[in-house]
Amino acid sequence: MLLPAIGFSRSKAAYNYCRTKSTFGISGIYSTGPYIFNVRPDVVTTFGRHTSTGFGYRRDMYVLPNNGYLSFGARVMSLQSELTVGTTLAGFDHELSKFTFKPRYTQLTIPLLVGKVLPLQLYPKANLDVFAGGSVGVCKITAYDVARTIHNEYNTSDVIGMRYDNFTADVSKVVFNATLEAGFQFTPFGTPRLSAGITASYNLLKTPYYKDNGGYANRTQNLVDDFTVGFSRKFVNLLFTVSYSFNKK
Repeated sequence: MLLPAIGFSRSKAAYNYCRTKSTFGISGIYSTGPYIFNVRPDVVTTFGRHTSTGFGYRRDMYVLPNNGYLSFGARVMSLQSELTVGTTLAGFDHELSKFTFKPRYTQLTIPLLVGKVLPLQLYPKANLDVFAGGSVGVCKITAYDVARTIHNEYNTSDVIGMRYDNFTADVSKVVFNATLEAGFQFTPFGTPRLSAGITASYNLLKTPYYKDNGGYANRTQNLVDDFTVGFSRKFVNLLFTVSYSFNKK
């Protein structure tokens, strides 16, 4: 999560008086992004859109001219992937029989930003911050769910079954993470310093690799459909953030 910058003050004198600002915020995250398969079964459906939450802290230092600032901090955000693996094997309902895999990721990162405060001429109490930069940190799989659903094909009496081997990803693996980010933050009033904004965040690197396998079997017809699935993702996120900031004099 990127905690966007908050407007610092309404006057030039105040900017000279207060040179740093601490900000805490919570975000609702809308995430999407491509799946990158190393192993892909024949029948796969991916779900690219999910919502989650994040929170963090940042410190803004007004050391640049014309109400500009440099910013750093810490953030944590959760993300999720979801896909299903089906089958075309005879005897199964091909719409309802499926494996569902839901790995979840946690990203811990340090945002590094450059921003500028823009006072609004038509609304002098408000500020609009614009900013851009990136972040560096780590990402790991912190949880995963596997569900199985089985249904006979309509009007058949075949004996069918599913096999899951619990060949899961190494959830202790941690990978390096980096993002590019940009956004804006709107501060409607000087006090309290409640703000709302939107940040776009693009992951430059892939998430940890997730791998699993299973299979379908039709005992009546002696048919087997085994599979292995393995993938990573590159997330694109929109963060809708509500923040509160404290000025340090």
